[in-house]
Amino acid sequence: MGPLKAFFWNCILVGIVAVTWVCRPCLVLGFSSSASSQDNPYGSGRIPVPVEQQWLLLEEQLVPPTNPPLVIDSSSDGWTEQLLDPTLPTLARERNGWCLYSTRLWLALEVKCIPYQTILVEYHQDTYDGSYDQDAYHRLPSFLHEQQLPLLSLPPNPTEWLSGGTEDSSWELLQKIEDAFPDCRPMIPPDNNTADSSMQDATAKAYQTALPTGARSSPRAGWLFSKVEGYRLDALPRESFERFLDIAEETIRGPLFAGPSLSLADIVWAPLLERYHVQLPSLHQDLFLLLGSTNESQSRRWPKVQRWYQAMMTVPAYACRVKGDAVSWHKVLSREPWWPSPDLWHPRDTVGPKGELYLTSEECSQLDEEQQQQQQQQSTTLWKAYSEARHHMSPKGPAGQAALLILQNRAAILEDAKRWMEEEGYNDEHLKNNDLDAGLCAIVTRLSNMDNAGGGDDETLTQFECEEESTTVPIMIILLQYLDSRVCVPRDMGALSAAALRRLKATFVG
Repeated sequence: MGPLKAFFWNCILVGIVAVTWVCRPCLVLGFSSSASSQDNPYGSGRIPVPVEQQWLLLEEQLVPPTNPPLVIDSSSDGWTEQLLDPTLPTLARERNGWCLYSTRLWLALEVKCIPYQTILVEYHQDTYDGSYDQDAYHRLPSFLHEQQLPLLSLPPNPTEWLSGGTEDSSWELLQKIEDAFPDCRPMIPPDNNTADSSMQDATAKAYQTALPTGARSSPRAGWLFSKVEGYRLDALPRESFERFLDIAEETIRGPLFAGPSLSLADIVWAPLLERYHVQLPSLHQDLFLLLGSTNESQSRRWPKVQRWYQAMMTVPAYACRVKGDAVSWHKVLSREPWWPSPDLWHPRDTVGPKGELYLTSEECSQLDEEQQQQQQQQSTTLWKAYSEARHHMSPKGPAGQAALLILQNRAAILEDAKRWMEEEGYNDEHLKNNDLDAGLCAIVTRLSNMDNAGGGDDETLTQFECEEESTTVPIMIILLQYLDSRVCVPRDMGALSAAALRRLKATFVG
């Protein structure tokens, strides 16, 4: 995913243009109601409004009145430390959502619903020989002083940057966040602080005990591959992962690690358990941890772990924003250097075993779909709980949020889509800017009406369905395939929003 032409989603769906968010015109496909059916080539009794006007109508309907928190792309020019609000926490994190320690702090801030600022840093450390990319630190803003990500500053000391790039320092920063904001969704229950704090310390230590030995460090694929010379990038033995899961099973009090309430212990375990539930079955046959697993012997061995997955999906901040999805975690493994193409030659000590992963991308898509079907009834409730305190989010549900993100980054998406289509061999007829713009507008329209959580314009959607014989739909299908190939969760959007985008694609291409 790193070399995945990161230009697109690195700056696109994160919603960043330099320092400020720029909402580009885009909203629901609007139509005039004054024409007769004979004037309309689609026979609906309306004449389509020009695409640019449709975008403006969409902008009026989709863009919330409240500006989002400041999100800075550290690779952009024209910003300085002075732009940060010293009264707010600031998190400098690895931008893709791969770094375990970055994800912990991100999840803690989101769960506590604390207003905070973000600095996104492109951080490459996965090279063929296992060494650090020497240019990685040069990508850090100068005021971060080449420290290890993630970095956190807390008021009243905004210039003091605390690093959380180890197990111990990560745990310390989680506790500092809790101490600084004790009244914002406490993650140490107030009724018995001493006992619960001691128990959570023990749970965090259990995590360190459970971590597989002999693993090479990696922000992109941590605790998966061997660091032994001559066998670099070979997957760790199955027994190492089973031991990790056995300790997790013993530690969970149920349904979450500390009992019925989300705690700092869950924040510690969540990032690795989440990616393991897709990546372990990809590396070792039949090592299924996934929700809905039909492997009864595995289910009997780790029933608490499986119930923990289900319980975490009821946490709005996790389910709506921070959680990744199976497709994205599979993409991490299916690209070099972790899983090179079989036609490429590499020295044995710098490449993993040849062949296919045990889970295919299609199977991961199916797993995401099955999980979303299980969640469908509660997704509206989850989104409402997540967005009601975040007025910069779309009130129109996860699909509406996907529409909003595409709208806000229309120009950059179109530019990258055209480049992608050229690489995929589409002919010049498909690459006309006006056609691409109309196709993207059609996608945003459908997404904005998909959840109908905020009283969407159903007539607009019905009108668009009359266009299925037009040239817009073929272009829309191509763009949906493009978006599906590019989206990385949680880098670009939350899992629920990405699922809505993929559901829309499935209605056209299966």
